[in-house]
Amino acid sequence: SARAASISGACTVEALEVQIVAFLREVTPPAGFHAWALAQLDRAAQKRQHVEETAQQTAEQARASLDRQRENLPRLRGRDLLTDDEYLRERQTLERDRIRLAQNTESQTQRANWFEPAREVVKLSQILVSRFMTGDARTKGLLVSFIGSNPTLRNRKLLLEGRKPFRPWPKRAARTEWLRD
Repeated sequence: SARAASISGACTVEALEVQIVAFLREVTPPAGFHAWALAQLDRAAQKRQHVEETAQQTAEQARASLDRQRENLPRLRGRDLLTDDEYLRERQTLERDRIRLAQNTESQTQRANWFEPAREVVKLSQILVSRFMTGDARTKGLLVSFIGSNPTLRNRKLLLEGRKPFRPWPKRAARTEWLRD
């Protein structure tokens, strides 16, 4: 029973949960942070979308140019304007350029995909305490493992470090402190 565990020197589940809630309150950003962070993310996403659309158009133009060049290669070879070696070198160069272009396009898409996870982290940080308090044992465990690291129990006191970006906030965090590492 919880009483027997307490008597033998162990910490009760209830006492641990109280300590976890206190930790979650420490890592919950100030009230104004959520709206500010979501607005910043929206602005950055809009800028990124504009850059991405421009890059997409440029990539499509480059792809079309490479396709035209590749289509013209056999004609140039057929008119003896290119030797066999020149034809093969040009074809390999165009193929490498197409692969490089496809890889660049893919990496740009991957870099742009961080906005939605960032939004979800900001939203989660707003409801940490309520989700923990209303969650079942599995939910509570997932939250603690997602947000905290290096859990240690010393003298019935739970010591947890916050995983990045879940770090303790000062009692009255100024807006300039919102951008810390």
